[in-house]
Amino acid sequence: MHLTLDGVEVSYGKKKVLNQISMAMAHREVVALVGHNGAGKTTLLKAILGLIESEKGQIKFEGDDITHLPPHLRVGYGIVYCPQGGEVFKRLTVVENLEVAGHRERDSKKVRENVEKVLSLFPALKNRCTLRGGVLSGGERQMLSLGMSLMLSPKLFLIDEPSGGLSPLYVDKVFESIRRINEQFQTTILLVEQNVNHALGICQKVYVLRNGHIVYQGNKNEVKNVSSEFMGF
Repeated sequence: MHLTLDGVEVSYGKKKVLNQISMAMAHREVVALVGHNGAGKTTLLKAILGLIESEKGQIKFEGDDITHLPPHLRVGYGIVYCPQGGEVFKRLTVVENLEVAGHRERDSKKVRENVEKVLSLFPALKNRCTLRGGVLSGGERQMLSLGMSLMLSPKLFLIDEPSGGLSPLYVDKVFESIRRINEQFQTTILLVEQNVNHALGICQKVYVLRNGHIVYQGNKNEVKNVSSEFMGF
């Protein structure tokens, strides 16, 4: 398996946020993590990247135990996190944002090639490449944020609520982009999303998180038959 979690637990102070989380993802798989607000979805992504320490359990990536590795070493493994909200450098242009994001790549030619790949994936950004990040629309900033993450050449892409605050038109565009990222970059994707229908449209497997517990897992066709009361959102 590409990524495995076995009995992972996380607490904030005395409050248990994640309880005995076990899951597995195969290479190039798209997995949706869904659930109500406060279920622990973002906390789980941060625990995988190491931004929050797991107090119990084990996290393995490509067979290696990464449970206690710091975040920068996990990024070196190819684990990349795109947070909610389309975070970009507002005073830098689109191209400058991408170049800064690709600073780990020392070959300037390779950086330019990666910038071109990202701009070809997001045509809306290609037409705005000289504009500053602060003047982009919410949907364009989300695309740029995804593009900046791609500059790190992720093997495992953790994407947190990409549809948050976007118009229906941009939601469709963003999810189409995520589908293309999976296909063209052969990237494994763990997607946290409140828009369940869009998430089910591109994933192969679904985990339902409720109050820090995984209460259901299965393929996207099976999850459609589960009542909303059981799923808890």
